[in-house]
Amino acid sequence: MPHVGITRPPLGPNAIAKYERELRAVAGTGLPPIEMDTVVNLVVGHAENTARRADEAGQAERDSGMTDEERWREYGPLLGSLVDPSVFPLATAVGEEVGAAQGQAYNADHNFEFGLRRILDGIAVMVDARVDAD
Repeated sequence: MPHVGITRPPLGPNAIAKYERELRAVAGTGLPPIEMDTVVNLVVGHAENTARRADEAGQAERDSGMTDEERWREYGPLLGSLVDPSVFPLATAVGEEVGAAQGQAYNADHNFEFGLRRILDGIAVMVDARVDAD
């Protein structure tokens, strides 16, 4: 039975050119082809996920006419009255700290930069391990 649901865009010359540029970023690292492809997919997936979440936040703002900060100011007290901090102490404390520090529940720029740094750090460790093994 054929799989129905998620579809992939057709592979055309621009998709192949994009993949070629992405692979050039990891060429010469000593990674085998399967890991080169996987590293590219990891970084691109992180970027796409962050962009998708930022777009969803922007769409929510356009739909509601309220910024994230305005929405939290209005609905935060209601949420606070529904969530028992003794049941969710960690979520409450971290959520409050994040909201206070960022002025919003999700900061796409911060999350992208933080995640990309961690991903690239991990890739660097993997590449260095290969170089050391040779």
